[in-house]
Amino acid sequence: MTIQLPRGNYTTITIIYNNDQKQTVNNQATAAHAVTIAHAGTSGIVVGSNGEHQSLSIVETNIVTKSIRDALDLYKLQDIPVITNVASQSTYESIERAHRAKLSGANFILLPSLAPNLSRDDNMSFFEDVAEESPIPVIIYSHPQSSAGFHLTSDEVIRLAQHPNIVGLKATDNDVGKMTRLTHLSKTNNFHVFCGSSDYLIAALSIGVHGSITAAANFAPDLLFNVWDSYNKGKAGEALDLQRKLSVVEARCKVGGVAGIKYATSLIYNTNPKPRKPLRELSEDIKEIVRSGIWLLKGAA
Repeated sequence: MTIQLPRGNYTTITIIYNNDQKQTVNNQATAAHAVTIAHAGTSGIVVGSNGEHQSLSIVETNIVTKSIRDALDLYKLQDIPVITNVASQSTYESIERAHRAKLSGANFILLPSLAPNLSRDDNMSFFEDVAEESPIPVIIYSHPQSSAGFHLTSDEVIRLAQHPNIVGLKATDNDVGKMTRLTHLSKTNNFHVFCGSSDYLIAALSIGVHGSITAAANFAPDLLFNVWDSYNKGKAGEALDLQRKLSVVEARCKVGGVAGIKYATSLIYNTNPKPRKPLRELSEDIKEIVRSGIWLLKGAA
């Protein structure tokens, strides 16, 4: 079944672990969380982003991908795409992971840049070579913080968008100017730009992005949807008020990184807040900041 990339807010899903010694993946709980946030307005689920990729083996990634896809299908959410990160420093390993992702039920792959010590030409060839062999469409990922400052220029993205199997960009460089130069590709190339954070969502929507791919929908899917919905209904003042709230909530809940997102999610959905080692649980001071974000989300602060 071919699934399109719908407009909307996509969630880089937090992986929920068991409390056993090896902190094994709780596939059932993670899949249930995916269904919950999909019902709350999430338009797509991304596996292995949000800092989770480094914590999962390829086998674990494939199993949790399948668990999520199966759960969405079971609840008649077949139109919600599942996107799996296949990051590797090897072209051929990335291609192999793309094939495994498809077998696991992924509809798209997320493909980050290579290590920054490689040339720009090496990185461009990497994207194009993987796209040529991938059995499912590719969303490229520009994230300077995870690649020692490397980011794709708008001209490079325009070149990559010419490839028929490269269909989108997750822009976690948060370069609004670059996104502005790229959003026309939705019409000319069926290539869609997603902002990589939701704390400036209406600014990104104003320049024509297809949506957001963000961790905030793990704990605030309703608020994210309401920002999106208000903006698209032309309720600019309401959208701005909601965006201001979302920006503060997101900043507070993400202060602890991956662990902060897990803790914030647990406060809303009673999931296991523990990150996988070597990541440590939050200090009480950081937990207090995250809790203040959740109180604001609930209207208590």
